[in-house]
Amino acid sequence: MLSGVVMVNVKITTGSIALHMLPRRLAMYKRCTDVGCVLAMCLALISLGGFTTRFETCSNHQEICGFIETLKARVYSIVSRGGETVEPLLEEVVDSALDLNGIAKFAMGGHWKTADPLQRERFVSTYGRYIRGVYIRQLRMHAFHMMRIMSVRLIDGGTYAVRVRLARRGHGDDFIVIEFHVADNGKLGICDMKINNFISTAITQRSIVDDIIKKYGIDGAIAHFELENERSPMNSIGGLRPQTAGAVS
Repeated sequence: MLSGVVMVNVKITTGSIALHMLPRRLAMYKRCTDVGCVLAMCLALISLGGFTTRFETCSNHQEICGFIETLKARVYSIVSRGGETVEPLLEEVVDSALDLNGIAKFAMGGHWKTADPLQRERFVSTYGRYIRGVYIRQLRMHAFHMMRIMSVRLIDGGTYAVRVRLARRGHGDDFIVIEFHVADNGKLGICDMKINNFISTAITQRSIVDDIIKKYGIDGAIAHFELENERSPMNSIGGLRPQTAGAVS
């Protein structure tokens, strides 16, 4: 035995390798290194299993995430400047970010097939302005909140769900979670949103539109939304809910 060096017989199995007669510190270092490698590999496998199938990170969908981040930044820039141009600028930005044709078509449901081309065009224009107000109010309400993209997942062949956390600056416990559905039909466009895991805006609106059309017909529904555009009342979940369906005959 060498003076000043404590020898220890340690046997650590790593495959077919065994360590014998190593100084105590060297053996402990080797053991920690092996354990660290095993833990790192386990964590890597867990991460791969959780994020490469249903849920994807922004690194895999940079265009989708960039689309939402750009929208948030533009809304913040417009609202923070203030002035008389806020409303028209927000309308322009949100209008370009929405898949209005897809939203209107989904809202009409089966009535889309029975509508003639002129009715479809008028409905898309009138209802498009109406639903645009839903998104403008939500985005404007949270313009100064800090946004963090939590996850991106593929819903179907061309639509992604982007979950974002919007928290008040300096108040991390005061936040809201919004899930934007972004359709990729050659051009990215938002087609739906869910607030705090509540029922989707698109499904809520589809039910409302269906009730109105069943009672007053397609032309009556178009006239109704024209009236609603002048009043724009907000409902409890942050969107717009008609208060007097069929007010216009």
